[in-house]
Amino acid sequence: TDRSFIGPWREARTVPADHPGLTPFALTVNINATLNNGSKQLLIVLLGVVAGPAAAGAYRLAFQLSQALARLADMFSRAVFPEFTRTSADPSPDAFKTLYRQAARFTLISGAIICILAPIVSKPVLSLVGGSEFADAYVILVLLSIATAFEVMGTGFEPVLLGIGRTRTIMGIRIVATILLFGTAAVTLTAYGGIGAAASTLLASAAALA
Repeated sequence: TDRSFIGPWREARTVPADHPGLTPFALTVNINATLNNGSKQLLIVLLGVVAGPAAAGAYRLAFQLSQALARLADMFSRAVFPEFTRTSADPSPDAFKTLYRQAARFTLISGAIICILAPIVSKPVLSLVGGSEFADAYVILVLLSIATAFEVMGTGFEPVLLGIGRTRTIMGIRIVATILLFGTAAVTLTAYGGIGAAASTLLASAAALA
């Protein structure tokens, strides 16, 4: 047996005991990510079942375009989280408060800019990427872009909760947003198709931010 290979695994088994909060943190963060990403993909499937493949295809294109903005939010959240973790351990609260204000200001301004630009640039982007046959997805893309803007705004607050160990609060918010998403979608999908799905997503994102 190669002991050089087994040794690191034996050391890894002691990590949960050495860091008691690590396992709950990892589970909560992964459940939160699964709920967030999985619920959005399931909504597309449900839209296809209720409104047909054409509506699901238009919605999926708009969703993928809006997710380009969400990637930027993820990158920002991952970059700023270690800083919040480090400053939360600082005896002086000034550094933490300064970082929080800077992050919140940046994400709120970025989200506001996205809300302003979404109605302006959505139609040209759809025409460029999807062609004239996806022109009906304009309203969907605007709604999803604004929903993404709310998520961008939320990235200024989520790392704060992670940094101070409030992972259960984040998961609770995500569970409520997911219930609201599918609760409203049960009504809006049948009546409004893709626009209804986008409206439900927007409402859930707004609730998570609030």
